[in-house]
Amino acid sequence: MNAETALANRLGNRERNEDRCSILERAGVYLLLLADGMGGHAGGNLASQQMIDSITQQFRHVPLPVKDPRRFLRSLLEDSHRDIVALGRRQNPPITPRTTSVLCLVQNGSAWWAHVGDSRLYLVRDGKIAVRTRDHTFIEELRSQGALDEEQMRVHPLRNHLTHCLGSPEEIPPVDLSEETRLTPEDVIVICSDGLWGALDMDKVSKLFDSRSLADSVNTLAALAERSSHPRSDNISLVTLRLDRTESEPAEQPEDTAVTDESGAVPADQPA
Repeated sequence: MNAETALANRLGNRERNEDRCSILERAGVYLLLLADGMGGHAGGNLASQQMIDSITQQFRHVPLPVKDPRRFLRSLLEDSHRDIVALGRRQNPPITPRTTSVLCLVQNGSAWWAHVGDSRLYLVRDGKIAVRTRDHTFIEELRSQGALDEEQMRVHPLRNHLTHCLGSPEEIPPVDLSEETRLTPEDVIVICSDGLWGALDMDKVSKLFDSRSLADSVNTLAALAERSSHPRSDNISLVTLRLDRTESEPAEQPEDTAVTDESGAVPADQPA
């Protein structure tokens, strides 16, 4: 299986980029990764980088195709959580680095995803949002009760207060897991940090994923989010995938590929 992929990562108006994102691929199986390090805790950038490193290492060795995607994704996030806690304890003095996380596994024309925190996955179908993950936040609870709408969530003073994340030493966080979702060639998987969805009305901008290349759409969205939230722009990251319309059979590609730089941050103009 071949797919068109693209990602972007921007600093925004922050002094440090604590977002990390990557696209991993082996033998036609794709794993999309995104982590948003929590700036309210020391070492948010360490937590997000550790998540990327841990999952990249495990993906290199798992037999493909993955036999039990839901179990695999859960174990990736739980193992990453333990690695982040251990990393924090090794610091002098010890710290508690924390991060959100979204993963999406795509193989044989189907997708499975998992997340912890308020970084999101969207499934865009026919120019509209068909699926959105549920944030682990207090204001998401209010939205589910009908007390807030999407626009109110984006500006609410408690919008950054998470109920779950990776790295909290008290317990392994609950992981939200999707069921198998069959993809059509027109579907676009979008995973992003709150620097994107918090700056834009995603229902309106989802139409940007049309016949143009994903790289064009991704760069347009990232730049638009940065302009819309200036001068208080957060780090902005998004990772996308669309099945290759010309491919119907899995393509054997034995070598690992990943789109990321050595720090884990990816330039905004670098497509996958």
